Amino acid sequence: MTTTDPRMNGHHARVAVERSPRAALSAPARRAARRWILIPIGLIVGQMSIVGAMMYIATSDPSFAVEPDYYEKALAWDATAAQREVNGRLAWQASVQLAAGEQGGSELVVRLTNSEGVALDGAAVKAEIFANTRSRDRAILTLTARGDGTYAAPAVVNRAGLWECRLVVQRGPETFTSSAQLEAVARPEADR
Repeated sequence: MTTTDPRMNGHHARVAVERSPRAALSAPARRAARRWILIPIGLIVGQMSIVGAMMYIATSDPSFAVEPDYYEKALAWDATAAQREVNGRLAWQASVQLAAGEQGGSELVVRLTNSEGVALDGAAVKAEIFANTRSRDRAILTLTARGDGTYAAPAVVNRAGLWECRLVVQRGPETFTSSAQLEAVARPEADR
């Protein structure tokens, strides 16, 4: 290749031009070299896809749930311990069951007794129920008195298995809390 060298005062001379190593490669070799860069890019894209899929699964799985207000509950541990002492002092008993409702469906039935087995009437009873397999789907129920210490409320029981029931009973100045595990059997389509 010829080029004008400014030191030659306008005369043409043959000057060696350095060629890059890339220019020395043939076209197929250059294509092969370009394909190598796709390997780390593919690995990075694959890793990002896997992380994205795991994030989606973790946030959309209905069987995964975190205890609501868990941090506040942890901070209020002293109040929870004090409530346990009150529960022990009161020695009330709560018998909890899921039963067939009067209008089809299911209902939560609670029977309250004091330490001597006498029925406790005149209480305000609230319950939080959820299936252990879908603890994100919780229902808050306000139970109505039926007499003889029995309280009930309609409950949508749409899956068989273990259910948790957390009770809060207010009777006069006293507050009693209880938690129970219930076994639910398959219910008719009316609950679904």
